[in-house]
Amino acid sequence: MNDYKDDFICKIEPPPPEWVTFEIKTTMKDKFGANTTPKSGEPSESQKDYIGNISKHTGLVNISFVQGHNDYNLSRAQRKMLV
Repeated sequence: MNDYKDDFICKIEPPPPEWVTFEIKTTMKDKFGANTTPKSGEPSESQKDYIGNISKHTGLVNISFVQGHNDYNLSRAQRKMLV
């Protein structure tokens, strides 16, 4: 150690990104075949009844707007389109 009161400023650079391979891709191809894509999960109730979901949120927008909260951050013109 020395008696100098020097402050050293340095720039620390992050290490380069590492590539990661997931073996699950190989397993999926082995199970489902080379040219197939596995099916995703079932749609939620909101996704099945999208008209009902839009109606529900339209009602919530109106309630929020009337109460002065405006949780959806809509302008008066945007809200008017929903009514």
